[in-house]
Amino acid sequence: LFERLPAERVHARKGCIEAGSTAEGAFVKFADGASAEADFIVGADGIHSAVRDSVFGKTPPHFTGCVCWRGMVPWEAVKHIPQMNELGSWW
Repeated sequence: LFERLPAERVHARKGCIEAGSTAEGAFVKFADGASAEADFIVGADGIHSAVRDSVFGKTPPHFTGCVCWRGMVPWEAVKHIPQMNELGSWW
């Protein structure tokens, strides 16, 4: 997915220090002093998330009891499974 997006739209390994929203959209500030604005921000920065801290306040993460496994496989490898449409979500 990363490779399919325009390079100017993805800021990986930048060290997010703050994220938030304005009347016009969303913003993110990076540790190197750079910033970006967009219609929305996707925070995929893990358990020590600066994005989560910016949105919900600085609180320690807690296990909710929910677990999600993600993966991708070719459709040809799983189309024979009758329940596949009930087991998977497709975006």
